[in-house]
Amino acid sequence: MVTDLEIIKQLELLLNIELEKVSELKWDTRGYLANNGCVVGLSLFYVKLKEFPKIILELKNLNKLYLYGNQLKTLSKEIGELRNLNKLNLRDNQLTAIPKEIGELRNLTGLNLSGNQLTQKHGKAVKDRNPDAGYHVMNRGRRGETIFPL
Repeated sequence: MVTDLEIIKQLELLLNIELEKVSELKWDTRGYLANNGCVVGLSLFYVKLKEFPKIILELKNLNKLYLYGNQLKTLSKEIGELRNLNKLNLRDNQLTAIPKEIGELRNLTGLNLSGNQLTQKHGKAVKDRNPDAGYHVMNRGRRGETIFPL
């Protein structure tokens, strides 16, 4: 069985970066947060991601995932497998759609999609699948953009 820290090492090799273990994970952090050997938070802030690294899906205890400021055009539908995820920051990527499987994230309380090219139907799709969530979906922040209250 591969440990979470081995997965982090594989991710570092894949992305050719060093990920620091941090004591607190913020949106502008590049690193990971671990608790008893389990990675519970991961932030890949401005690492020029063009594709979602599927190795992240092996981090089953992950509850915070920050992919802020990358070049993601799509998000893997397997994102719904990260059942413990409660915060997901995809701000400032190039997403035009989000997979319906994101609605399977029943613990999700924070979702930031600002700075992408989404439409209102995407916010509705998330809300339809997770009606009890208290999060909101935003599109492009404060420069004349749309905010979707959920």
